[in-house]
Amino acid sequence: MTTYKKDDVYLQIVTDIAPQNPREFDTLGTMATWHSRYTIGDTQPDVSPSEFLNNLPADTIVLPLYLLDHSGLTLSTEPFNCPFDSGKVGFIYATPDDWMEHGVKPSEVAERLRTEVQTYQYYLEGAVYGFQMFQMIRCETCGVASQKVLDSCYGFYGYGPDDNGIFEAAGITDISTWEIVSENELKA
Repeated sequence: MTTYKKDDVYLQIVTDIAPQNPREFDTLGTMATWHSRYTIGDTQPDVSPSEFLNNLPADTIVLPLYLLDHSGLTLSTEPFNCPFDSGKVGFIYATPDDWMEHGVKPSEVAERLRTEVQTYQYYLEGAVYGFQMFQMIRCETCGVASQKVLDSCYGFYGYGPDDNGIFEAAGITDISTWEIVSENELKA
């Protein structure tokens, strides 16, 4: 948890403890996976991967999905350099009907699918965050401090607040004008 302060306003970045599975969003791609211990992605077909691929419509764009299972799950469209704990678990694909429905050009589909896999990866790793913007209010009678929440939002996928959109959503254009504060300062 990181807390920033500017004037009398605080911005606290916290882990989202109840993030939404991004596969529940309106996604372009569909993840089909085959794994004996984990339910990953959107569908776990009852047919073999080769049979599944053979039944997809012509011109469907398909990317492989690889899983690294070592102290947590890591998913990628590229193979890992760990033959003992990783392997191919399925595919993410988008049919021509999917592209048209989402208004995506065929040349942009593969990159969009990679982005969906990365977002799901952040979810699997617990790299989903939120923020609370607040002021510290001290009771004039008893001196106890409490937070007056000004704004909050959750569901930012990715590690850096510059990259995952937290600063932008909080209306902060230049975080360098804010100072990082300790938890002790919040308790004082």
